[in-house]
Amino acid sequence: MLEAVIRQNSDNTDIQKHALQKIQDELRTCNSELHATEENKKKLLNEKMILEERISRLEKKKVDEIRTLEKDLEQERKMTKHRISELEKQLAEYKVLYKEETVLRKRNFNTIEDMKGKIRVYCRLRPLTPKERTHKENDVVTCVDEFTVQHVGRDGMIKKHFYDRVFDGSATQKDVFNDTRYLVQSTIDGYNVWIFAYGQTVSGKTFTIYGSKNDPGLTPLATSELFQILEKDRDKFNFSLKLIWKIYFIWLIAG
Repeated sequence: MLEAVIRQNSDNTDIQKHALQKIQDELRTCNSELHATEENKKKLLNEKMILEERISRLEKKKVDEIRTLEKDLEQERKMTKHRISELEKQLAEYKVLYKEETVLRKRNFNTIEDMKGKIRVYCRLRPLTPKERTHKENDVVTCVDEFTVQHVGRDGMIKKHFYDRVFDGSATQKDVFNDTRYLVQSTIDGYNVWIFAYGQTVSGKTFTIYGSKNDPGLTPLATSELFQILEKDRDKFNFSLKLIWKIYFIWLIAG
């Protein structure tokens, strides 16, 4: 009986020792994990401090950069404002000079036009028509130079006539217009200008003045030039344009 009790107590002691050993092992494990956690905590805290210091340095650097940028922008704004002010002064000076130059140009331009003569007479020779070439006809009037034409008179003598400008049969519509286009500028400057064609029937008056769709004459070319000048000077002047077209037919009756 006593031995049984002793044996039971011994077994209980072994169980208790085993349980105690297990608890001690678990405690050591927990202590080890706790130590590792503390070390990890310290490491994380250290990393946090490093990150906070880095963030603080970046924020300070950012603030300094912003201040520097604002300072540079302010300086650049002042320089730009000063430059704009200088350019505005130069522009005002250029406007005055341009106005003076424009007045001088108009004065000189119209003086030159006046020197050419109040009345200028141009002569344009019409080339032979296909029908005339078929009949092997010859030119009656020929061009000597850009100012002179000649023909054979009734007495058989050569007659010469002089003009301000002579256009031979090879002259184009633009050639004729280029010698009269400056008169369009004179009209803008306030001068009265009159251009008309005079000559025999079928001498080419209508073609010179009006031309054709693909080869315009003086009237459409002068109108185009007029509107180009108006468009170019639209910022300086206000124009009110009224065109009145009059067509005069002059019949030359030769005796």
